Amino acid sequence: MKRRLILYIQGLQMAFAFLTTLPCGSVSWNQKTARHAIFFFSVCGVVIGLITAITISVLMMSSLPVYIIAFFAIIIMIGLNGGLHLDGWMDVTDAAGSWQDKEKKIKIMKDSYTGAVAVWSTMLLLGGRFLFILYVIDIQYVSLWFLFVIIPVFSRTAMAHLLITAPLLKQEGLAVWFREKTKPMDKWMILTVSVMITGMMMYSTMTPLFFVVYILVAAILFYWIGRLFFYTMFGGVNGDTAGAMCEGMETILWLSSALFISFVMG
Repeated sequence: MKRRLILYIQGLQMAFAFLTTLPCGSVSWNQKTARHAIFFFSVCGVVIGLITAITISVLMMSSLPVYIIAFFAIIIMIGLNGGLHLDGWMDVTDAAGSWQDKEKKIKIMKDSYTGAVAVWSTMLLLGGRFLFILYVIDIQYVSLWFLFVIIPVFSRTAMAHLLITAPLLKQEGLAVWFREKTKPMDKWMILTVSVMITGMMMYSTMTPLFFVVYILVAAILFYWIGRLFFYTMFGGVNGDTAGAMCEGMETILWLSSALFISFVMG
């Protein structure tokens, strides 16, 4: 029991060391710890979301224009994850936009060069996210606290689930490292933690159930579409595709929130 508790604590430290720029002390990097780190990906999303929400709430009490506040929201979220997932997004979009065969795409994904597709797709990704956050903050029809926490939670839950359940691109790299010691029940543990966090956030922020279901359905749809895209385009997943999943889902869920406010509650 004590050993298992130590593994969970080490897994928590490893998750924060890997997914955030927050100080987390000395970390034991091994495959057993990696298996337990997967359970805390969504918890990292909670912390990133809370720090962002607190900062945005303070800024909203100032006289700053809403577009500057939205810009700070983007900067804070990127700063807290160190741009790690953006690197995956750029690698994947560069490879996918090359229109080469699968083997060539995989080589492009692994090289250190940044192509035009990676640049303009990242501009669209972050530019779109900025506009969607700007709109949601400006209208404030739903709890900003709920969105700033749940969107990072869902995106990191999707990333964790993808890493340990989807077909692997190759038997090497980050995805293999996290999957090596996993058990069949682990995917359900990941989802259970995410559901518990969602329930607590919905209750504490008094967010309507129909909106929570709407965001959840949007996340699930994007997850499976993204997973199919990765399999069709590359033949499997790796660490880069996991990062792309996380970044893509965050923007899609902010877009979904803006569309809901505009067409359903507008």
